[in-house]
Amino acid sequence: MNLSGRFKGAVKIEWLAMIAALAVLFLLFLRNGQQSVSEGEGTELETRLAAVLQTVEGVGRVKVLVNERQAVPAFSGGGANEREVTGVVIVAEGARDLRIALAIQQATKTLLNVELDQIQVLEMHEGG
Repeated sequence: MNLSGRFKGAVKIEWLAMIAALAVLFLLFLRNGQQSVSEGEGTELETRLAAVLQTVEGVGRVKVLVNERQAVPAFSGGGANEREVTGVVIVAEGARDLRIALAIQQATKTLLNVELDQIQVLEMHEGG
């Protein structure tokens, strides 16, 4: 494949990634409005994750959206109502710094036991 063909493929991937990120942001703000999870909005899990992440130096304010679905138990013996995390979006003031964004991603991976590809960390715009 020549150079122009590779460039066209890269541009398509960038557009798809940008559209996916915008869709996630739209859902985040549609669900939580303009309020930060750290201000008492969102699920208990989102609130707890936001509280932990905000204690990390350089992270600043955060908004968190955790997407969950009902987990299907292997044996339906009347067990607890379990939820499975399928994706996490974190918007943080300090995410511009790659080291901070990676620390947020790693902490989220550890706390929620999810894969890195299920976590999206985005930079918060100036107005928050």
